[in-house]
Amino acid sequence: MGLIYTSGSTQKPRGIVITQGHMMQAMQMVQYMPPPPPGSLTVTWMPVQHTAGMSAVLYPLVSGVPLVMMPPQA
Repeated sequence: MGLIYTSGSTQKPRGIVITQGHMMQAMQMVQYMPPPPPGSLTVTWMPVQHTAGMSAVLYPLVSGVPLVMMPPQA
C-alpha cells in the first residue's frame, strides 16, 4: 500500500491509499495506449506522490520509453 495525493480537480485535494492491485490495474490500462514513436523520450516534473506524477512514471515503465525526471520546482 502507498499514499498518493489528488489535485482536487473533481473533489477537494486529499491523500488516497493505493494498493498493489491499483498499480497493476493502472499499468494494464497504460498498455492500451498507442505505442510511442521510435526515439521517444518522456519528461516530467510532477512529484510521484501525485496522481499525475504517478501516471508520468507508469507510462515509460510499461512502454519502455526513457524517462527524464526533473524537480517539481523546475
